Amino acid sequence: MLEDELEDILGKAIRGQGKSHQELGLDTLSAPSLEHLELLAKNLELSFPALAGLDQPFSTTTLPLEVNMFTAPFGHLGVNCFSVKHQEKTYLIDTGTDPNLICDLQVDTLLITHAHPDHDACAPILDCPQISAKNAKRVHKLGIQSFDVSGHFSPSAAYYFPDLETPVCFVGDSLFRRSMGGCNSPKTYRTAIRNVKSMLADLPNETILCVGHGPNTTVAEELEQNPFFAH
Repeated sequence: MLEDELEDILGKAIRGQGKSHQELGLDTLSAPSLEHLELLAKNLELSFPALAGLDQPFSTTTLPLEVNMFTAPFGHLGVNCFSVKHQEKTYLIDTGTDPNLICDLQVDTLLITHAHPDHDACAPILDCPQISAKNAKRVHKLGIQSFDVSGHFSPSAAYYFPDLETPVCFVGDSLFRRSMGGCNSPKTYRTAIRNVKSMLADLPNETILCVGHGPNTTVAEELEQNPFFAH
């Protein structure tokens, strides 16, 4: 199950483009005809093939052995956080909402993608150094790369581990499988689109994208299947 359905994606794009339902000739966002969907995609600068293929099945993304995923209660699919073994250290990316899921982890450093409560609520229980999006470049000396993915929330950071069994990037809410995090204004939407496109262009296609909500994905799949970012 995906984090966002067609209605969610169209709603995010409409808000992001600063358009109204009246401008787009919409009474409802549900079940537009293919002809109407193609027109909406053009007016909202979305990929029509990706929009039309939202209901197609998707494969399960297998995480490398160094990565564990925890899903805590939040919304309809929960909120994801991840632990990573890297160069004999354990990193936790975000905390989720349930301290019981992470309280027994021996964490060397907490990396926070952005300061929404579902992603950092349990940070106070961890007795370890913490790196936030405000100072994300500090991870570079640890052999980890960071990307500015501000837009959904500012500042936001994605953390890229290139040296795992398969390269992995932890993107928070900047991107979901076949969707993205919502933005509260056209300005932040343009910022989000620009930043995520730049990140995707810099990552190898096989990179696994570990997302804040819903199923994980890969760069290659998002460049083909995400209405906001497909070529």
